[in-house]
Amino acid sequence: MSRFFTSLLCICLLLPALHSCKGGLPPEVATEHGLIKQAIEALEKDYNGTRKMDAKKVIAVKLADLYSKTNNYTKAEIYYRVATNDGAEDPQTYYKYAQILKSRDKYEEAIEQLEKYTEAVPGDANAATEIELCKQAISWQEKPLETRYRVEEEKFLSNGKFHDYAPVIMPEGLVFSSNRTGDKDNKLYNATEGSDGSEWFNGEPQSDLFIAREQRGRKSNSLAHPEILETEELINTAAGEGAAAFDDKAKMMIYTSCNRPYVKNELDRNDSNCVLMESERKGKSWSEPERLAFCTDSSKHIFYGQPSLSEDAQTLYFASNMPGGYGGYDIWMCTYVKRSKTWSDPINLGPQVNSAKDEMYPHIYDNALYFSSNGHPGIGGLDLFVSYGRGNEWSAPKNLLAPMNSSGDDFSIFFERDKKKTRRTGDYGYFASNRGSGSGIDNIYSFTVVPLNFTVAGYVYDKKTTEVIPNAKVTLTNFDDTTKVFVNTNEVGYYFMKLDPETDYSLHPYKERYEQLDDTDPTVSTYGYYVSMDFDRDMYLTPMRPVFELNIQYDLDSFVIRYPDAAHLLDSFAVILKEHYYTQMELSSHTDARGSDEYNEKLAQKRADAAVNYLVSKGIERERFVAKGYGEYKPKTIKVNDPNNPLIKKPNGKYVINGDENSTNTVTLTEAYINKFQNNKELFEALHQLNRRTEIKILNYDYVPKETLEEDAQIYVDPDLLLEEEEKGDGEGDTEGEGDGE
Repeated sequence: MSRFFTSLLCICLLLPALHSCKGGLPPEVATEHGLIKQAIEALEKDYNGTRKMDAKKVIAVKLADLYSKTNNYTKAEIYYRVATNDGAEDPQTYYKYAQILKSRDKYEEAIEQLEKYTEAVPGDANAATEIELCKQAISWQEKPLETRYRVEEEKFLSNGKFHDYAPVIMPEGLVFSSNRTGDKDNKLYNATEGSDGSEWFNGEPQSDLFIAREQRGRKSNSLAHPEILETEELINTAAGEGAAAFDDKAKMMIYTSCNRPYVKNELDRNDSNCVLMESERKGKSWSEPERLAFCTDSSKHIFYGQPSLSEDAQTLYFASNMPGGYGGYDIWMCTYVKRSKTWSDPINLGPQVNSAKDEMYPHIYDNALYFSSNGHPGIGGLDLFVSYGRGNEWSAPKNLLAPMNSSGDDFSIFFERDKKKTRRTGDYGYFASNRGSGSGIDNIYSFTVVPLNFTVAGYVYDKKTTEVIPNAKVTLTNFDDTTKVFVNTNEVGYYFMKLDPETDYSLHPYKERYEQLDDTDPTVSTYGYYVSMDFDRDMYLTPMRPVFELNIQYDLDSFVIRYPDAAHLLDSFAVILKEHYYTQMELSSHTDARGSDEYNEKLAQKRADAAVNYLVSKGIERERFVAKGYGEYKPKTIKVNDPNNPLIKKPNGKYVINGDENSTNTVTLTEAYINKFQNNKELFEALHQLNRRTEIKILNYDYVPKETLEEDAQIYVDPDLLLEEEEKGDGEGDTEGEGDGE
């Protein structure tokens, strides 16, 4: 059911001799030469003339396969049902039947066929994935997921009889591909069967490029009735044309052409595949198109098509089954080389985007790549996906879900900015789908994108009293560019800020004389959301403790700041000191009980001085500290569950206190107490280590910095208020300009 075999993109080279066979063709011959209609007619004649069920089942498989190629899922389902009745001869028939059932919105039945296939071919990972996708689609049907897209069929453009697809917006209006037979004046294009029938494909006319021009100054439809884009037969010819891409001013066009005649080595030839053509516009006319240089393979096996240009028209994306890909049709890209005035050799977008099946109809918009695939998790035949990145490095594709995707084929999406409206309106665009069409007819749908609105809000509480904290500062940090904004909580401790899509943030609460005992700031991420979200993030602060321990530990008989553990603790403490700039404190250092009292007192003072010097090196004013060494005079007191078992050994070999704040027993780590554990050398040393420490005592909250502190964050301003001011300013300018004349 590849879209290269429908809606234009596999117009095969039809041999005149075959068309002259008025008596009909054998189905194998007709199929080989791409004459699907003739092949179906011959097979149905054989099917109806056969009474043996085994023979009917063999023919039914062939008919179902051909109807699948033409996207006539109703007929394909009928014949696959016959082919699988009382067991299929080839297990692949179950698998193909399941794909048709998916396209018909019959997921439960598709699972049954996939389970039959799995019994016959155990261990097929693709079948297991398909079953999960069907179950997922059922859950989406039962409980539809809300998305930001609003979809509407453009009945004004489509008539339900012919294939209309590959819409693309240019300054004059909407260009699309269609195999419709004429315009409002009933003029026929590419629709009259010649003597060899070469202008017809499977009984249908080949595709041309049409345009629905934008109507200016009218209040009716914004687009006029579709008409042929070009009538000089330079672009629209007896061959098939479609799937075009334009630069921003529509001075250059790249489009797909199939079965196009060209001259090589002075010999007239035909491309029996599809290639990319380039043409420039001169006034209202287009120049003689030229094949892109990398479209070198003119056999019937390699196809190039479905172009999309970057905003600067310097990068081209397209679909092809050229060698070096990952499956059926892959998405490729190349860049324009100004020096040689040609396109570079294509590179594959890689396995994140491309799968073992088909990825087609790329469309690049901002930093997003939109495309259609039947190889990534989907709910129908071809589904629409989006991936972010550049070059051959892209994020995992995300399914756009319903209503953009359906049980049918959804493809050839095109986005545009609504330049006539404000940013709040969002973007819009078009895509093609055969949803609801049992015969596989493609129609054009329009969509609007509801702007995503993300907010974060909450309260800042006193953790001990559970009361709200008014006028607390909440800082929002953007992880992507490290920018910071802040707001203050109101009189009831509430804050509110708006967020950007696809962004990671952290939140940090602050209030003078409060500390954040849990030093992990809450985070919020808007990545991966298809709908607007309001995030709740409450935060808690605790009144600052007058005395607390830094847990800086020293080696025996040393005052050197140990790296990395002690250094990292002081680095974190320096950040807190800068935030609580108004505090003065005592840094007190201590030793264990070994050594003389006088020696230990001097060693402790050196430790306190070393800690202060380290903090000063990090930009903290020295006047904020009093360094005091207490030697062994103030041994540490800890809360334990069992005084006879003060520490427990963790699996990593470190000792931790066997207790917490709720423990009822306290012990002071005196020399006499520690000596009880001399028989356990590791525990004995771990207890002495607890005494070798630095503690903090806040002396006052009245310190005035010598230098004015600079705020590292900007005050938050509601972006909607900025937009309103911008629009108000624009309106005032317009009014003033209008007043200049009579």
